[in-house]
Amino acid sequence: MGGLWSQFRLCAKRVHLIDIAQVENHVGKVGFLDFYTIDGKARSLFTLGKNVDVFLIDVAAEIAEELSKFLIRELGSILESPSIVFCCKTIGNGKYFHLVLVFLVFLRTTGKDANNEQYESRKRYFHIINFKILTKVVKKIWIINTFSLLLHKILIKMLKFISFGSGSSGNCYYFSAGSEGLLIDAGIGMRTLKKYLHDYNIKLDEIKNILVTHDHADHIKAVGVLSTDYNMPVYATKEVHNGIMRNYCVHKKIPSANTKVIEKNVRIKVGDLFITPFTVPHDSSDNVGYCIESDGLVFCLMTDVGHVTDEMKKYISMSDYLVLEANYDEEMLRVGNYPQYLKERIASDRGHLSNRDCGEALANNATERLKKVWLCHLSEENNHPVLAQKTVEQVLRSYGIVAGKDFQLEILKRKSASELFEIDDIKQ
Repeated sequence: MGGLWSQFRLCAKRVHLIDIAQVENHVGKVGFLDFYTIDGKARSLFTLGKNVDVFLIDVAAEIAEELSKFLIRELGSILESPSIVFCCKTIGNGKYFHLVLVFLVFLRTTGKDANNEQYESRKRYFHIINFKILTKVVKKIWIINTFSLLLHKILIKMLKFISFGSGSSGNCYYFSAGSEGLLIDAGIGMRTLKKYLHDYNIKLDEIKNILVTHDHADHIKAVGVLSTDYNMPVYATKEVHNGIMRNYCVHKKIPSANTKVIEKNVRIKVGDLFITPFTVPHDSSDNVGYCIESDGLVFCLMTDVGHVTDEMKKYISMSDYLVLEANYDEEMLRVGNYPQYLKERIASDRGHLSNRDCGEALANNATERLKKVWLCHLSEENNHPVLAQKTVEQVLRSYGIVAGKDFQLEILKRKSASELFEIDDIKQ
């Protein structure tokens, strides 16, 4: 028994009832706990007197929910008395949670016979049951401690997407599946990137690879620093790599060992993801979109789009989640202050995609599998987020498609990070 308890003390600590208020102040409100009972009754923690055992177990956030489910599912089988109540709830926020285990006993005796033999017998019985519960908990905690890295990969079935900037001031997108993340483009400053990563509790060493769409400065500003100082491989076509080498905005060049040349329409595996680059017309050395696949889910990104090709239409129709450019409003560009040659360049087949053309591309190619679209790379001078969204929605409506019902539609901010979007890695 001593060995078991010494193991348990590595993972948990016992909290007296009088200390519950301190726990509440530290990690959350105990009043939010859900109580599970054999007879279906739930009772308030604060009305049970001294017959309460409370244990706190610190666990990483990514395994807290799974462990909680395990306890609720498995421990009921050894709660042999209807007088035993089991409660399990994760409380707290951030990277680590406190898993609160509450074991309660209702002795159902009055003060008059509180010292009788029946009382003592039932009290001993409670602690025997309690020990059985803790034995099973310790075994589960031991497994988690031993195989934490394996469990991390198994339990985390959520794809995550964040935009760190989307526009001519800088483009950078974060995408992860489980423990490994990647960047699509790195066109923002290192200080800004580190700030955003810190805000989302993402470590730089969790980012393992970089995909580059094209070699314009607003997409590659930090790519050399990331590759050189943090040893990140950079995937791009040969033409884009050559363009990066020539670009004066990239002060540190990508080391040859981290230069990964990709070919369009050739599917590759990067970490746990399958990625296919495809042609996107733009007036850079070269430009590609990316199709990212994970367990049957398809996420596509297309930015700096001169026009929508048949190949791009195919990838739109394949997408469950899609990032697509809506760069300018046609009338704002026409009457704006840009010189004529720049207006023509933007509106050309190798320039950018208008709000209306973005809407047409979605209306004509989206399928029932599409769940969400993010509009990216909005012009600061020739567009406005409200105008972009309304124009795309109007085009969709003219085809009988209702944004918000048939699929979600959202604008990515130009100069600030988006929220963290969690994408279920199981097709619904």
